[in-house]
Amino acid sequence: MSNASIVAILAALGIIVTGAITPDARAFAAAVRSTDSAALVQFARSYPESQFAPDALLVAAQDAKGREYDKAVSSVNGNLTCELWIERVEGGEAKVRWSISGASEAGLMPLNSKGTLPASGERTVKLEGLARVFLKVRDSSGNEASCWVTTNGSAKSDDVPPPPPSLVASV
Repeated sequence: MSNASIVAILAALGIIVTGAITPDARAFAAAVRSTDSAALVQFARSYPESQFAPDALLVAAQDAKGREYDKAVSSVNGNLTCELWIERVEGGEAKVRWSISGASEAGLMPLNSKGTLPASGERTVKLEGLARVFLKVRDSSGNEASCWVTTNGSAKSDDVPPPPPSLVASV
């Protein structure tokens, strides 16, 4: 997935992004946020010339089969990394695990909780429908890396508050 697509996805989820966001980026972000793979396919049909159209189809395909692991390394700072896993467990739940290195800030969506995000950890969430989880890390120089995973189920938990407008937390 391209960096521009990750930015559009994270922008839709409340990450503060600098610069203008185009109408197709907004539409792509809305399709991602919908957790409906058909919305991603419809986006690609509605915006066939968009730079995000191939990524919309990729995310829809990944949703269909699940993307249980992702790892990213900053192209500028090789020490800035993120890893993210999602694993189904018994009782209609999934375990989300993450690992971060070299970051001064991080955001985990939609599982972000108030306070500091530890450099590694895990949360168990209820599944209903489709689940997508995004992790974005940033170092003190502003370099970034982003990961995302998906499984057939959506994160639902009464004890997890909705994400704040900005998902950046201290590590």
